[in-house]
Amino acid sequence: MSRKIPVWIPPRGKYGSTIYEDYSPKLKRIVRSYSSLERDHFVLVETAPQIIDFCEQCERIQGVVNGELVESIIDYWLLYADGTEVYREIKYSADLQPSSKKFGKALRQISAQKEYCSRNSYNHEVFTDENIRDKRLLITNLRFLIPFGRDERRCKEAEKLVLKELMKFEQLSIYKLYKNINYNEESLKYAVYYLLYKRRLQADLDNQPLGPRTEVRLCQNQE
Repeated sequence: MSRKIPVWIPPRGKYGSTIYEDYSPKLKRIVRSYSSLERDHFVLVETAPQIIDFCEQCERIQGVVNGELVESIIDYWLLYADGTEVYREIKYSADLQPSSKKFGKALRQISAQKEYCSRNSYNHEVFTDENIRDKRLLITNLRFLIPFGRDERRCKEAEKLVLKELMKFEQLSIYKLYKNINYNEESLKYAVYYLLYKRRLQADLDNQPLGPRTEVRLCQNQE
């Protein structure tokens, strides 16, 4: 269970055009994203092994900007495995350009958040589409893996067989794994994708669509 819960969940149709809902195996609950950019950010956070806890729409804050009190809700709180906590705001880079109609509001929000975090000795950062969507194919592949992260469908025996087989080879295609191991193919498929989600297996997810021809290998800490 996350240390935090969302402070604001707007009703459908009242905020923007779409609310995206995705199940998080890491949090064991539904995570709501209020833009496609926030949803892509969720994919990266959910699948990052160094992030052990997070919360969207995590904190309602008040900050002083040019002598005025500004309220804002910070998009994300992140907890890293080393104990570091970070508050993160998600913005489209176009909205941070002075020519944008949203620039003034975005600047006030970020300034208020930074003032609040500085006053309370919290880490704060801003991520944009330039950070988040740097590798679009990676996001697509990771989004595919997330449903396989649910523990209730795990087949530990299949996982052991996959890991044992990969100890014999530097790397092997998922298709070859199915052929080499005498076991239920659906269980093997779930095992491979679960192990990729958990980063116990590696694959070139940045540059190739994930599928039967994908070459997988053990992570170094699995060897």
